[in-house]
Amino acid sequence: MGTIINVDAEKTRQYYQAMGPGELCSCNNCKNYCARVKAAYPAAAEYLAGLGVEIEKPLETSPLEPGADGMMEYRACQYVVLGSCEENYRHTVGGVEVCKARFYPETGVKEEHFVLELSPIRLKGWQE
Repeated sequence: MGTIINVDAEKTRQYYQAMGPGELCSCNNCKNYCARVKAAYPAAAEYLAGLGVEIEKPLETSPLEPGADGMMEYRACQYVVLGSCEENYRHTVGGVEVCKARFYPETGVKEEHFVLELSPIRLKGWQE
């Protein structure tokens, strides 16, 4: 029997639709992530969209410094999902591991929810 994940995709979709631009981090690393992730990881974007999640609107990202190749690795990219999920949920999509996050910032969400974490994500670094 597989790990159980129960998602209210419609409520999750409404959560992301209601999110204004001021609710997203405006640092260059997060702006870079939001601008590039959907095109670079279409399978992960499609998987999250099926849950009601907009990949360009993370709760949190944890970037490392860009490498010599100009690529930046984001070790943990987190998303709010309305519903419930078993602690040991893990799934791989498009070379990215998706799991239930154990540690994350306060979400402010009052309804039953959990946080999914994607890693690793490698994107071309931000350029001014």
